[in-house]
Amino acid sequence: MIGVSPAYFLSLFSSHFTPEEIEHSLRPIKESGFHTLQLETFLPEQVELWTDKTCVRVRNSINNAELRVSQFVAHHLLKYFTSYNELKNPELLGEFKKILSIAEKVHPEGTITIPQPEFSVDFNSGASEKAAPPRQDGHSPTSYSEIWSKYIEVLDSLRTTAAERGFSLAVEVLPGSLLGNSDGFLRMTEELGPPHIGINLDTGHAWACKENVALLPIKIAPYIYGTHLSDNFSYENKSLCPGRGSVPWEGFFHACRMAGYKGPFDVEIRCAPEEVDKEYSAAYQFLSHYILQQLEV
Repeated sequence: MIGVSPAYFLSLFSSHFTPEEIEHSLRPIKESGFHTLQLETFLPEQVELWTDKTCVRVRNSINNAELRVSQFVAHHLLKYFTSYNELKNPELLGEFKKILSIAEKVHPEGTITIPQPEFSVDFNSGASEKAAPPRQDGHSPTSYSEIWSKYIEVLDSLRTTAAERGFSLAVEVLPGSLLGNSDGFLRMTEELGPPHIGINLDTGHAWACKENVALLPIKIAPYIYGTHLSDNFSYENKSLCPGRGSVPWEGFFHACRMAGYKGPFDVEIRCAPEEVDKEYSAAYQFLSHYILQQLEV
């Protein structure tokens, strides 16, 4: 199955896209041949737009269009993973529960994905490997292990809360994040154990992180809970149409087959509104060849 990521709506309507705009996009998504879509709250203010009535209407519209939701991306929660101070922010759990309440109505027992952004450390405040006096606010770590320990504690709380309500939790690894790459992701999963946190495998981010994309699906199987398929030339974190960068797609899809991945392949392209139809149609045509190979095995 080939689908669209939230970048489809971001490209069409900007970061302020609404549930109503998602509804209006369902028909062209289906007519373009796609089978799945991802929902997202990109900005904090979008959470309030997902009222009970809106959730029911969007879910019915998706069902009527014969589409399926593959993930709910809580993009706006990434701010809680930008620094040690934000990891300690007590508001995170409450905001996460709001997303679970929305997802229960539009993506029940599905996957909630939280992108992991670039992590910032204020070394002047004592956040270094060497012990240093904490700031007066008491929020400065004294070692990397303290940062990592807090991070694991936060993820443990979120995955437990999600599991209690029937959801799986996934992360999306961006360049410069605390996880850093697939090695960091696997370290995290090993430390936490089940219920495992999965990964939304974003080829663009992975390629920008200098990952071996043709090996990655085998390396992180069976933790691939979803995908964002985009391209770039590795030296910049862009989301180009697959086939317009240097990602080794033949090797990537071969590895997906070897890893036994059966989930959707959702396209992630950022482009101008007037280019959405052309770019996403090109991606569909490019990926269809590999998807057919996937089904034949």
